[in-house]
Parts: sequence; C-alpha cells; structure tokens
Amino acid sequence: MSMGPLRGGKGGPKYEGHMRVPTLSWWPGTIKAGTRTEAIGTTVDLLPSLARLTGARAPRDRTLDGKDILDILLGKPNAVSPHDIHYYEDEGIRRGKWKLVRKLVKNKVQLELYDLEKDLGERRNLANRKPALVKELVSLLDAHARQIAADTRPAAFVEDAKPILTEKGKLPKLRDYIGKPVDKTLNVPDAKGKIPNAFLLPTTSQRNEFVSTMMGKSASLKDVDHNLSLRYGSENRDIAGEMAN
Repeated sequence: MSMGPLRGGKGGPKYEGHMRVPTLSWWPGTIKAGTRTEAIGTTVDLLPSLARLTGARAPRDRTLDGKDILDILLGKPNAVSPHDIHYYEDEGIRRGKWKLVRKLVKNKVQLELYDLEKDLGERRNLANRKPALVKELVSLLDAHARQIAADTRPAAFVEDAKPILTEKGKLPKLRDYIGKPVDKTLNVPDAKGKIPNAFLLPTTSQRNEFVSTMMGKSASLKDVDHNLSLRYGSENRDIAGEMAN
C-alpha cells in the first residue's frame, strides 16, 4: 500500500501517512462539483456537524471532542476549520503549517518539527533550528494530554455480569442467545419481484437496503441481527438473521 508523498502508515508514529485521509462530500444541487479545500476536519467532527444539518441539538451533558465543520463539508466559499490546533492524540500536534511529532526511539523521546507547506512528506526535521517553537508546541501537547486524562469518563460496568460462554465452542448467534425463533416465512424479493435461488447480503449497505425494503412490515434496524446473512436455496431455506414484524 502506498501513501504517495506522505510518510509513515497506520500503527506507527503520527506522520501524515498515518493520520491524513481524503474526504469526499457529494450532494447534487447543494455541493458544487469540483470544490476543494485544505481545511482540517476529523471524524469526531461529524456528530456536531450532522446535528446542525438535521436541526438536532448536539448533546450538552458531556464534553464533545468534535467541532462543527458543516460549512467545510458543504463546500461553502471561504469556509475555515474550527481547529486552530489539531492534536494527534498525545503524540503530535499541528498549528497552521507547523507540525510536531513526538515518538519513542529506543525508549527515548524524540521530537521532530516539520513545515507541512514546504515539506508534506516530513523529511526535513527542523526541531534543532526552532527550539522555541518546539518548546511551545510540546507545552500545548502536554496540556492537551492532561486534559484528556482529566476528562476521561469512568468505564461502564454491569452488576452481576455473566459470561455468554462457559466452555469452548462456537459463539452463539444473537437470536439464539436471546431465545428468539427464526421467521421461516420471511420472503425477500429481488428487483423483479422474485426470490433468487441463492441470495447473500454481506455488506452494511446491502443490509440497510434490505431494511428499507421491509419497512412496510414495520421493521426496524434494532430487529435485525447485527451479523445478518441470508441464503436461499430452491428446496431448503437457511435464514441466519431475521427481522421481526
């Protein structure tokens, strides 16, 4: 797998090849084709952004890591990122064109500074040339790490928890575990209104489409086995997931 000009990859230090990914927004009639932006956004920004898009209110009873980037996603002119500073967990920080990477090399902390405007591939470490900037960015990164530790929510616990498995063997399917019978009368027609001889729904998009076609029977996502897989045979029908009416 190639990261192009970017350095690094998943699982390593927080170089751009590890963290940076392209994002595509598509909405005919709303987002102008060919619009481009260099503004920074993250996956945690989707919650507050989509909340504003749908007119919903983002949760206010907890700290949200994300910020509203809806104008960026919609390709609005001159939209800017709400992230003046972007943190790569506690191992890197970016402010404007400057990015600091903190990593361990033989159990020793190593600091690297890059100018992403001139050196997107992070090849020229400028830490020794700009010690004051390195010190400032390290201070901001350390403060961010302390805030993360202070805002950590307690883990959830279940009273009188009982294991699903008490001995070696196959993990039971959800419907078996909760004692729900399989609906042997379920029919899922194809586009021509016929039930195919062998029909498989392995992907999320296909499962969601399946749910949509069944909405007339008052079906909902919560009624669908998370690992839904449907197979039909000419004589034997084996349904590994079901939907309740």
